[in-house]
Amino acid sequence: MIDGALADRALAKWPGQPKPGLNRRVVVAFGSALGLAAGIATAQVPGASTAGPAPQPPSSQQPAVSEATLPEVSVRASDASRASSASGEAPRNVTVITARDIARSSASSVSELLATEANLSLQSYSGNDRSATLDMRGMGETASSNVLIVVDGVVINENDLSGANLSSLSLSEVRQVEVDRGGGAIEHGSGAVAGVVRITTLPELDEGERRARAQVRVGTLGERIGDLQLATRIGAWTPVLQLHRGREPGWRDNGEFDSTRAALSLRWQDTIGGVKADAHARLTRQRDRYGLPGPVSREVFESGSERELRATQNPLNGGRTELDRQDLGASLDFGPIGQLTWASSHRERVNPFLIGVDASRPLADQEQRTTSERWDHRLSHRAGIEVGGLRQELTMGWSRMDGDYARRDLPASAPDHTRLQGEAAASAWTLATTLRPVREVTVQAGVRWDHFESTRQSQKWSSNCTFAPFPVLVCSPYAYEDTQAPVAGDWFNRLGELGISWQPSEGTTFFVRRNGTFRAPNLDELNKAADTLRPQRGVTQELGWRQRAGDSLSWSATWFDMRLQDEIFYGRDAAGDELNRNRDEASRRQGIELSGRWLPAPGWRLNGMLSYLVPSLAGRTGDIPLVARTTASLTLGWQPSPAWQSALSVRHVGPRRDGKATDADNPPLARLRAHQVVDAVVRYRQDDIELALGVNNLFDERYSTIAFSQTYYPMPGRQAHTTLSVRF
Repeated sequence: MIDGALADRALAKWPGQPKPGLNRRVVVAFGSALGLAAGIATAQVPGASTAGPAPQPPSSQQPAVSEATLPEVSVRASDASRASSASGEAPRNVTVITARDIARSSASSVSELLATEANLSLQSYSGNDRSATLDMRGMGETASSNVLIVVDGVVINENDLSGANLSSLSLSEVRQVEVDRGGGAIEHGSGAVAGVVRITTLPELDEGERRARAQVRVGTLGERIGDLQLATRIGAWTPVLQLHRGREPGWRDNGEFDSTRAALSLRWQDTIGGVKADAHARLTRQRDRYGLPGPVSREVFESGSERELRATQNPLNGGRTELDRQDLGASLDFGPIGQLTWASSHRERVNPFLIGVDASRPLADQEQRTTSERWDHRLSHRAGIEVGGLRQELTMGWSRMDGDYARRDLPASAPDHTRLQGEAAASAWTLATTLRPVREVTVQAGVRWDHFESTRQSQKWSSNCTFAPFPVLVCSPYAYEDTQAPVAGDWFNRLGELGISWQPSEGTTFFVRRNGTFRAPNLDELNKAADTLRPQRGVTQELGWRQRAGDSLSWSATWFDMRLQDEIFYGRDAAGDELNRNRDEASRRQGIELSGRWLPAPGWRLNGMLSYLVPSLAGRTGDIPLVARTTASLTLGWQPSPAWQSALSVRHVGPRRDGKATDADNPPLARLRAHQVVDAVVRYRQDDIELALGVNNLFDERYSTIAFSQTYYPMPGRQAHTTLSVRF
């Protein structure tokens, strides 16, 4: 069997470099490469913790032992205020994960951190963050296009089906996460169907404060991951340098993932003539190399040996990704007349890859490639007034997105290769308001006018030859020729939202909300689509209750009903051809989300969630494929002393239908079975040094998060890891 090392050597032989883009002309200075090495420490010890479903701001009445070990990551007043607002008075089901929650968790990546949150489940093809997708509220196969990931106010989802690359973030960079289920469509537009995950990374430092952190993780599968963050506040300026280097051989053959990332940001905060100003710029460069181990058969997945489970039938499949991104933003707070905010982002991605390799042919002749480029601009003005001691707010905004995408099925020099390409542009105006008619009631309402345009075309690199004059053969130069007439789309989308929350007493909140959503076809979908492909539209309704009983107990319950018309999916049309199209029938996802947090005694904490939903299609008997009706998690944390901390986390995902299942299957495709995964971690902290020993998949559960046509993508078995963090 050819292993991942051969694929790594094969990929290294690919010729040429990606075509320079606009960002190549930007002068970027980064520090020297980060080289870190450490020995492997293996221990199977109890502990793993993930953030609670709806954490509350820190309270001085909480046991001192739970606060003592985390002085460097204590939540600032501004963070606590935002967390309280989001999880308290907001008329929607939102969870805020603070820096303190992250420091207590067993997670080593963003996807692991979110995997235990209510109605969030992880989909992955190989077990690393590059292939990971977060499914919220049962979107199934299309989760990458129906859940938005927003980092520091910028959507990082790509223009194609690859979604958001979660590997572009290290967990050590993250300061706060907000999970907004069902929300975000007014602000972010297309794709915010199931909800939005907002991630904050920019640090907030006081005058003269310095912060430095180095972290090294070593695991039994051979992974070596290092992160370094340096930040300081000098007067009005805050420069931040972040470096990452990771080497993950992977649990399966040809499952390796190597990544290098550097980010340099500069923030300026000052007051000019009574106006508070805040501006920032960031440059990010990421390079990664990955293998694609592919699926295994049902027989191997169910009863094969571990060697068979870890083997790959695609030892040469894999690729590289080169991502460059530039962000600029500024805000001016004029006090009584409001705050003006502007943000712009540009990113370019180049992705050469090999799929379906013929080992008898040179790899250079089989390389495929996708390229994409995207610009985002946002401008908003928020103003507020005091009426009877209650603040009323109004926000007006404008946004613009421009993107292009291209895919070649062979190298550019290959005769008769095809190129699929497309362009998209979207512009929108938004109006949102937060009203407080009385102290106990909050009303949030908003509207969005959105215009989306797209074009797509298929071309072939060819040369035409004729005998003119006979018998002389005359051929024209090679050039791209359209293989079909360009297809254009032009759609207007209008959204509305209304939510009301009521706090009859301190610690009790009831809320109700109704909001519209839409999703325009992405450029990948447009390149292989039915001529009638159009945006999907939907409406989500929520009814919820949040309760806090002192500092030791809190819980929430939310009922939701999400209905979609013209849902976009990849399936067969009436002629039997597989392509991207709209569902003929309406889809519905209806369910309940329960979550709670309990501190039963000093040093102990218990977080749990249970979600149940019914994912159905009108006129069909079976559930929507790849959607589990039941998900649950339970996390038990124990801190016996200020220096020691441990936790145990259990995740459950119920059975799901095969990704290709239909009501007409005869015999029906086997269901993807339920799974339970247990993670554990123990930490010891002394001053500014922390050592963590963890075990993922403690009981070596055999499971897969994805299945298509009775083929499965096995997730990693039991693995131990050691993480050393140093603050200086």
